[in-house]
This record gives sequence, C-alpha cells and structure tokens, in this order.
Amino acid sequence: MEISTWEESLGVNLTGPYLCSREVIPPTAEGGSGSIVHVSTANALTGISASVYSAAKSGLYALSRMIAVHYGSHDIRSNVLSLGTLMTEQRQDRMDNPPTETHQELLDEYPLGRFGWPEEVAETVLFLASPRSSFITGVDVPVDGGLTAGLSQQFHRPVSNVDEPPQRRSQ
Repeated sequence: MEISTWEESLGVNLTGPYLCSREVIPPTAEGGSGSIVHVSTANALTGISASVYSAAKSGLYALSRMIAVHYGSHDIRSNVLSLGTLMTEQRQDRMDNPPTETHQELLDEYPLGRFGWPEEVAETVLFLASPRSSFITGVDVPVDGGLTAGLSQQFHRPVSNVDEPPQRRSQ
C-alpha cells in the first residue's frame, strides 16, 4: 500500500472526526451538555479486510473514549457505533447486478440472517443523542446483527445446531 493511500484513509476516517469533535466540544460545553456519536465499522472490531480503514476506525474508538474521559465533567458524552453491512440502495444494486456468492457468504455470517437497515442506525443514533442514554459514554455500540458477537456462523451451525428451532423443555 502506498503511504499516500494510508494517509488519505487516516485523514478521512480519523483526522476528520477529530477535527469535527475539536470544533464542537467548546460550544457544547458552553451549552451545558451534549452527545457526540462517531460512526465506525464492525471491521474495526474484527480485522475484516481493508487494513487502513479498519485501523483508522479502531482509532476512532480510542478518540471517542478519550473525549468521554476528558470532557465527561462538562456533561459531554461520546460514543461509537460499529456498523455491520447495511442494506442501502447501493448495496442492493451490487447484490442484484449480478448477484454473487460473496454476498450470500457475507450474509451467512450474520446471526440475525440479514443485513441492517439505515433506519436502525438512525434509531440508535437518536437514542445515544437523547437524554435516555445520559449515563452511557465511552462505549462502542455494535449495530451489526450479531456479526461481532462470536465465532463464524459457518462454524456455529454444524457445531451448535443453531438452525434447529428452540424446543420447550418438558416438565
């Protein structure tokens, strides 16, 4: 990888959020309280491909924790969302033209058996920005359909019988 590619990705995915946070923190403190929600990726938690992108997004979690610790006394909260694959129009177009085995293999890794929707991310951001989450700061919230919850679904299915419906225990 060229160093220019590395620097560009760090600039967009880590330096950019740092600069935005740096500018919003003083007026937020003056206003009495606030919440910063950074958007990351499940890749940063698992090491799934895109090394520089994953490294930058991992750094975003460290940045968010630092903000939470340093500015919590000013009632500024900072959290990260680590997103799994989302079903956007662009994702749908890539899946339809032509559909590939890779997309099904990726989908098979999600315990919920589906990709997320942008509306689900928006609801999580609204929660983290609201007073309902006033005691949540410095954490990563995976919005990933269980992708980062455990081992590969390809491993779990045969070993743990995860495809069998739950059975009631007889009394």
